[in-house]
Amino acid sequence: MNHYTNSAVRARIAEFLGVGCNGSNPTAVEFATSDEATHLPCLPRSFAELSTSLLHNLEIFRSLWDRDSLLADLEIKYVNFDDPALPYTDDARTFALQEPLRRETQKALLGFGIAPLHLLSGRGHRFLWRIRRGSGGFARLANLGRMPPSLRAHYDQRSSPGGEKVDHTLGNAFVGLGRIMEYFAAEVKKRVAPILRLPIELSDIEVGPGERGREMISFDISQYADPLYARFTRVAYSRYLRASEQLGRMTDETASSLPSLFVIPLYEMSVDEALQVMHAPEAVAALASYAPANIPDCSDGTGNLLNSYLSSELAQFHCDFYAGEPEPPERWPETYDRIDLDQLPPCVQFLLLNPNDLLLRSSSMRRVVLTLLSLGWHPRHIAGLIQSRFEHDFGWNNHWVNYDPATKAEFFTRVFAGLVIGGYDDLVDFNCCSTQEQKICFQPRCQDNLERFRTSLLNRRNYGRLARRPFHRLFLPGEHPELS
Repeated sequence: MNHYTNSAVRARIAEFLGVGCNGSNPTAVEFATSDEATHLPCLPRSFAELSTSLLHNLEIFRSLWDRDSLLADLEIKYVNFDDPALPYTDDARTFALQEPLRRETQKALLGFGIAPLHLLSGRGHRFLWRIRRGSGGFARLANLGRMPPSLRAHYDQRSSPGGEKVDHTLGNAFVGLGRIMEYFAAEVKKRVAPILRLPIELSDIEVGPGERGREMISFDISQYADPLYARFTRVAYSRYLRASEQLGRMTDETASSLPSLFVIPLYEMSVDEALQVMHAPEAVAALASYAPANIPDCSDGTGNLLNSYLSSELAQFHCDFYAGEPEPPERWPETYDRIDLDQLPPCVQFLLLNPNDLLLRSSSMRRVVLTLLSLGWHPRHIAGLIQSRFEHDFGWNNHWVNYDPATKAEFFTRVFAGLVIGGYDDLVDFNCCSTQEQKICFQPRCQDNLERFRTSLLNRRNYGRLARRPFHRLFLPGEHPELS
């Protein structure tokens, strides 16, 4: 049976897309269906194609790009690098492991006056709210955000199926939103990490083995590392098909008994009750008859969160981060291309010499960032170095057509450096033994030891010797600064 033939389901989907009571056009700029291989959003579509997509019973995503508002999106999800099928075959355990983080996240959001739409899907929770264009919160975020020139160029060149472009004010606001979400996630992570049974990171990062393999909780803010037009979120009351990607990892018996999955709001029920509903099409349709799917306006609450961020040490680090500029591309041959690789551990050398696709991993960028911080590099130049590797010809082909190397490099460098400088990350896994357990050691027979870089970085932080202020001296061949 086609799930979308139910009138209540269709009405809630329209509500989630931003269709008004008078049947106005959606405020969402575009939508997408899932790619059959990855079950992630494929090419964006105009809403003229929505009826056909629903007729074919497809999985539906909406763009974070919205005409009337800036959308805030925060995700909690279970990740298992050794058994990706586990969240779908043991969802009770999957969600129980996330429960302390879910509670603390909601408590912290409500403390700022943010009451988001709370959705459940296959691997975890999603929190969504709007910051209205024209609100004071939106204007302040737009003033806070700083787009790289390359991202502005992307927005000027790429348009939606309807010909619309991301204007620079909205683009800056999205960057500004990423900064306060980084702060929010880091603060919550700091409070909840001691009581979680699994490691928690701000993106999908390989961890050491636990009870059921290399499993972790991703408090994911990586959506802010990409252009706004590239980010989508599953629609409330949509089908959730990503579990089928893992059928080959399951026994025939388990695969044949895998129940349907739907994205539903957590509305007037517990998580355990919601897990029962999200597997039953009839229960999902019944929920749609009374549980709303509109994304609420939390402009004022976001302003409160912004006030808290601005008084934080992380905000001061961000000011230092943006106080200077990385080397421009025309200077790369005499700067980033000439760094002395011999001063780096072999695994980091390998990442910089073989960035496609190793350097795209969050864990790889983190290792590069931490190593160079320990050597006294300013984070802005670390971002510039990573960007240079993304933009050099390492066989990327069309990978960067819809993405921006500068934005990705800047975001992840800022996040990983900020976690260290802000005291959120004590580097307990920045050593060779941990990287081997995480299966991300690329030079297992090397004679170096990451522990010496960890010690140097912690000493620099403890004695205030981190390169927080801009500088323009790079470590070139022939320069061998001692590790402190």
